[in-house]
Parts: sequence; structure tokens; C-alpha cells
Amino acid sequence: MAVRENRGFHPILADRLPYLFVDACIQAWPDADYPNAHRHHTTAFGITAFRPYNNFEEAVEGMMEWHLVVRNNPNLLVATEAEHIRRAHREQRAAFILATQGGLWIGEQLYRVEMFHRLGLRMLMPSYNSDNTLGGGSVDSSNRGLTRFGELVVQECNRLGIVLDGSHCSQRTGLELSERSEHPMIYSHSGCRALVEHPRNVDDEQIRACAAKDGAVCIVDFAAFLFKPGMRRRPTVADMAEHIDHVAQVVGNTRNIAIGTDMSLGTYASTHGKDPWGSTANEDEAHEYYRFQPVKAVSREKQVDGFDSFSEVGNLVAELERRGYGETDIAAILGENLLRIFERVWGK
Repeated sequence: MAVRENRGFHPILADRLPYLFVDACIQAWPDADYPNAHRHHTTAFGITAFRPYNNFEEAVEGMMEWHLVVRNNPNLLVATEAEHIRRAHREQRAAFILATQGGLWIGEQLYRVEMFHRLGLRMLMPSYNSDNTLGGGSVDSSNRGLTRFGELVVQECNRLGIVLDGSHCSQRTGLELSERSEHPMIYSHSGCRALVEHPRNVDDEQIRACAAKDGAVCIVDFAAFLFKPGMRRRPTVADMAEHIDHVAQVVGNTRNIAIGTDMSLGTYASTHGKDPWGSTANEDEAHEYYRFQPVKAVSREKQVDGFDSFSEVGNLVAELERRGYGETDIAAILGENLLRIFERVWGK
């Protein structure tokens, strides 16, 4: 298979991006080219450590698999402190930030949050599309907020130093994460609902609440989330930049903007997060973009044109420069904003 027929394999670059790029959300798979993961202009990857609907035992194994990957690849490290990411950049290595999408693995056992923190977990998303015992999901109709147990999980994440993530959560759960958390929270891979009405995008109230706690909305380059009604082309990196513009306009600066591509290292599994008998993870497949542009799980058309590989982050930089963003703003958006949050929540 040619490299770019599969969006999970990326050009290997000899040069260095003049910025430190932290991608807040990606997927990674067993066939990934891990020995070259540090050569895609990306310093840190927010790795979904296991599948959204994994049970507790599967989640433990998923967490430990990343320590094995790192042990077998000296160009990689697991970041549990912000300084680990800066060190990876200095040493021309890549850092993995272990994250969850969904909290089903917790059950109703609060001790598991600390256990997973000890295993390296540093970002936690309470719900994944569906309502669960922690809070509401983005595609369920109830718009539920945090449950009482979900509030306890928020408190435990604050105590331990785990960044809370509102992507895939309901609007109300996202707002309550901002309200209840003592620390900044993020949306690790979302667009702006004011520009594209999609259940996975965030509205201006969520953006303002996140910024009020000094968090970050990580703009995604997932094409379906940026596909406007009536559009008859694949969204581009310029469409992605419009969502960055929107957050900047809502909050008045670039301090609360970051990037979360939802791209892959290795072959994306078509069953990721899905029950073959039917689940809310299948909701995206009915989206207008997929009727316009039928794609497979591995297709690069899942991402926007011009930024469907980590190695193309330079195209986003060029687009932001074209729109008048300066070096300080671009550095903030690409990595420094998330590093500030990680320093606050995890420690330096």
C-alpha cells in the first residue's frame, strides 16, 4: 500500500519545525512506524490509550502497552510532567501523553482514577458520545450534566493532576467540567458550533467557560466537523483556520487555542469505539460529509485537504501567517498553551 493511501503513515522529515507542536488527540495502532514517530514535526501526541468502550481489565492492558512501546523505541517517552515534553523537543524525540476517551473503565470505583494516574494517565474524558455513570455524551439527546459520581471523579482528577477533557461530552457536561474543576480543562479535538452545527463541536458558551478557567479549545482537522451545509468540496486547512479565528474572536486572544487533529499513527481500526450491533459511535457515518465524500477508516480524506498528515503542520503555520498571526501566537496555538495547562495541572 502506498504511504498516503493510508492516513496512518506519514512522510519522514529530516528538518525540524521551528515550533514545538503538541497534538492533543490522536489514535495509534500496533502497525505504526514508531521508530520514526519523532520525525513528523510533532513533539507530543495525546494518545488515546485504549478504546472508548474497553472494560477495566482491557484498559489496564491498554495503558501498559504504551510503556512497552516506549521501552522498545528509545526515540519515544511517556510524558507525565510538562518538562518531559520540553525534554523530548530538546532531544529530538517524541512524547506520548496517555489519555482516555470515555470513563466506562472506572465503573463506580474511584480508586481506579489514582491507579491509572500511577500508570501514566494524564488526560481524562468522562463520556464518549453516550451518557454514562459520569455524565452526558455529545450525541445522546438528554444533554445531561455530571452525575454526583462524575463530580467525585472531577475532584479526584484535580487532586491527582489529570487534565479533564470535554470533547465527546454533552454541552452541559462540558460546561460543568469548567465550572466544577479547580484547574483548566480542555476540549481535545473539536470545532466551533457557530460555524458548523455538529454535536461534536462546541458552542460559544463552552468556549467562554473553558477560557474563563484558562483552558484550551483544541481545534480539530477532522473534515466532517468542518463541513459546512451546502459545501461541495473537501474542507481545507483554511476552513480549519476559520475555527481558530472564531475562538480568538470569542475570547479576544490566542491564549485558549490549541490543536487536536484526531489523526492516526498506524492503521485506524474501523471498529474503534464501535459495537458491531450498533452504537452511538456510528452516528458520524450518517453525516452529510460522508454522503458527499465516502471514505474508509484509513482514508486521508477523513482529514482536511492540506493537513491530513502530521508532517503537514507547516501548512497550518503558513495559513495562520497569511491571516496575520505572529510567531508568538503561532507558538502558543501549536504547543505553548497546552504546556502552560500541563504545567499548572501536572506540575513542571
